[in-house]
Amino acid sequence: MTGNRPRRPARRSRVRSLPPGTSLFTPDATPARASAERRSAQPLLFLHQLPVWIAPVAAAVLLVTGLAVRGPGGAV
Repeated sequence: MTGNRPRRPARRSRVRSLPPGTSLFTPDATPARASAERRSAQPLLFLHQLPVWIAPVAAAVLLVTGLAVRGPGGAV
């Protein structure tokens, strides 16, 4: 019966859309804020494209690792 098994539909990766609005930057921001927004835009867009479950799993892994490792390594 190996040839009669129904095929599973292919899984699609969901890409989350960007937040609504025309710009990712604050209009009329101070130079320091504008510089910080420009530097953080690329990492934030990368994180936005990751699956939603990554953040809680990463936090749990860091918590367990921090509790298991002694000394400065666990504190980091």
